[in-house]
Amino acid sequence: MLLRTSMVRSLVRAPRECMESASDLAAFFSDARRADEVKVMYTDSRHVAKRGGRVGQLKESKRLGVIWAKPARVADEARDAQEEQGWL
Repeated sequence: MLLRTSMVRSLVRAPRECMESASDLAAFFSDARRADEVKVMYTDSRHVAKRGGRVGQLKESKRLGVIWAKPARVADEARDAQEEQGWL
């Protein structure tokens, strides 16, 4: 999952809340969906593999940091949104 932070070069990182939401989504749509917490590494897009057997992956040495994501938050937010719309 790629999170576009800004087209403005002076804004280097996304706000923490956006990064946490993106990491929750990445964890929810991964094989680790059933875990309570999932370690999600993040880096600049230039360090993400674009070809070969590692497409979409990054080397551990190129990571900028780690966020502990909670996949359950995605399910909770989706349920809340459906209730607001009257779908449930």
